[in-house]
Amino acid sequence: MIIVGMEIFMGAVGIATLFLGGLSVMNVMLVSVRERTREIGVRMALGATRKSILRQFFMETIFVVSLSGGVGLVLSYGFCALVNLLPMPPFFTGMLTNWRIGAMSVFLLALIAMLSALYPRTAPPP
Repeated sequence: MIIVGMEIFMGAVGIATLFLGGLSVMNVMLVSVRERTREIGVRMALGATRKSILRQFFMETIFVVSLSGGVGLVLSYGFCALVNLLPMPPFFTGMLTNWRIGAMSVFLLALIAMLSALYPRTAPPP
């Protein structure tokens, strides 16, 4: 019973952390769009479509999120492996890793990042 409660709590903390990460991505993309307004204007004057500009920012977001999500995943699995090297008390089996939870985390991170990348397009001008 206690273990199930801890799993639910840690899952909720993980999801909240992912949403906070999505807010950070959204803020970075808003700043990126605002700082590069002149570049966007020049690209549009040279014939770039809104779709190609949106695709560029979307690809930048995917790159940043993939890099940060990958580093986070590697660090978390590495931390679990390091903890499992320590001597354990008899009632503790160590930190178990589950690839399904990792895949779900990466999927949620990608979904939140995609939604965050689309927000600057719909944001009102300053």
